[in-house]
Amino acid sequence: MTILYDELKKQILEDEDTDFDSVSDTTIAEIESDYPEIPQDYIAFLREVGWGAIAMCYVIYRSPKTFGEVYDAATPQDIILIGDNMSGRCIGFDKWTWNIVEVQNTGKVVPMDSSFSQAISEICYEIFEEED
Repeated sequence: MTILYDELKKQILEDEDTDFDSVSDTTIAEIESDYPEIPQDYIAFLREVGWGAIAMCYVIYRSPKTFGEVYDAATPQDIILIGDNMSGRCIGFDKWTWNIVEVQNTGKVVPMDSSFSQAISEICYEIFEEED
């Protein structure tokens, strides 16, 4: 099995402020059942790294959340959220295209031009560069 996130996992889990847990095979199966087209680089991250707070700066959820679970508004229905910066900005997927989106703390959805693996790498780079 190829480890997609080997270096990133090491960086995340070695940080003393990180609080990460594994994601069960049952939970992953439920995610894949609920969202059959969800990008596999996201699933690989959950399998290989897990979920939780990265350096107490950014949270990756154990499983996707609906827009209404995080924001007061129940719309848009076509966005699922997978993490947040603990200050109201989230990342998620547009369920029509499976592209990564950022949801600003106002609820405005902004498309990102990246895959999940690119987005999580950029998030970690920003977190750990600030600590240096």
